[in-house]
Amino acid sequence: MTIIATVPYAPVLPVDATVTINGVEYPIPADQIDGMFVDGPVYRITAAVAAAGYRRTSIIRYVGDLAEFDVEPIEGDA
Repeated sequence: MTIIATVPYAPVLPVDATVTINGVEYPIPADQIDGMFVDGPVYRITAAVAAAGYRRTSIIRYVGDLAEFDVEPIEGDA
């Protein structure tokens, strides 16, 4: 089953933007992750997806006012 994540599509990703995965919104970091500065919106989105327990598995597609991409759960060690 393909899981699609969405984020607002704008020239500049808002500071308070969220990524939506399976109907749940996760915050996208504004400018820092673990004390390191974030480099651009794709890095911010990827970090938010990872923090939610997923990984991005496709390119980002632009659909109207949303950007969407496929994700899959990160499998933990059993």
